[in-house]
Amino acid sequence: MQRYVQWWKEGHLSSTGRCFDIGGTVSGSLARFQRTGYPYSGPTGDDTAGNGSIMRLAPVPMFYADDAEKAIAKAGDGSRTTHGTQTAVDACRYMTGILVGALNGESKDTLLSAGYTPAPGSWENSPLHPKIAEIAEGSFKEKEPPAIKGTGYVVESLEAALWAFHRSEDFETGALMAVNLGQDADTTGAVYGQIAGAHYGASGIPVSWRGKITFLEMIESFSREILALAYPPEERDTREDVPLPDAAAIAKLLTYLDDLKRPIRELATEHVIPGDGENSIPNFHWAYANEVHAFLRDLYELGFAIDFDWPAWQDEAERLTTTPGALDDADLVTLMKLLTVHVRKERFSEGHLAGALEQGWLVAILERLRQLAS
Repeated sequence: MQRYVQWWKEGHLSSTGRCFDIGGTVSGSLARFQRTGYPYSGPTGDDTAGNGSIMRLAPVPMFYADDAEKAIAKAGDGSRTTHGTQTAVDACRYMTGILVGALNGESKDTLLSAGYTPAPGSWENSPLHPKIAEIAEGSFKEKEPPAIKGTGYVVESLEAALWAFHRSEDFETGALMAVNLGQDADTTGAVYGQIAGAHYGASGIPVSWRGKITFLEMIESFSREILALAYPPEERDTREDVPLPDAAAIAKLLTYLDDLKRPIRELATEHVIPGDGENSIPNFHWAYANEVHAFLRDLYELGFAIDFDWPAWQDEAERLTTTPGALDDADLVTLMKLLTVHVRKERFSEGHLAGALEQGWLVAILERLRQLAS
């Protein structure tokens, strides 16, 4: 709350160096905090159900990405600092579930399925407000503008962002759909951007857009540090009941083998984004071919990306992919773990996937998969 006040009064981390466009609900909550010192100062009246707490949500699910139940609870607390009405609190809780799922590689269909939560029992143990529950059941799939509205009302704002995410197949198209709803367009875009960004990753955002972001280097640095804190280094027990893909799923994934053997210049392109200042370090962005994006989509949807403590397994993954002959005895679960490490690492270390393609690591994994399938 002190940081919020610092932004309000001094322009801390503002893109312009000053606070601008602060809403009455937020300013009133911060003033109340200054008077009382009580952090949960958000008003609870229905007329204060704005979208201010979902527009800033992403750092909470990022920090607790390894603990979905805690992430959902903390997101509700985070809303109460400025927006205490139940619709705002539960919008944060539901959206956090989607973000945690996306950060951990769930498919788009799963994220948008009725009543989705990465923490089973969440909505039974602590039910969502009826208006947020309606969204969770898929109201955004059944409506079109003008029934979909990009207003400042938290219910309509969240529904509009999910509508754009559901109706589009890439980050750019969905973002344009979201902001072109008009009204509170910047916030609708911010809410959509969190959801789509968690799903598509940094490489899904157009290079020209990323290059115009103020404080890009700082934002990327903060993001890496938050995600590093999310996943503890100690080993956790992995799931013993990993569902194995069937023969049809394996055959479909193997159709990408020839595509992934193409020269790296046809599969990935590196773009350099100049830094903000004279002495700043430039940023590097990788854009991948449509075939690579299709491979990643099917890898998730066919069940090859699995839930395990992949950060703690990276040394073993490196040994298996760089040591000659190490894959010769790899079983299906080991190959699934390797694929999971490579594709999830790309989300947090952009360009890793390009290196895996150039070195032939993904091809080697698929070649071993083909041996197992024969």
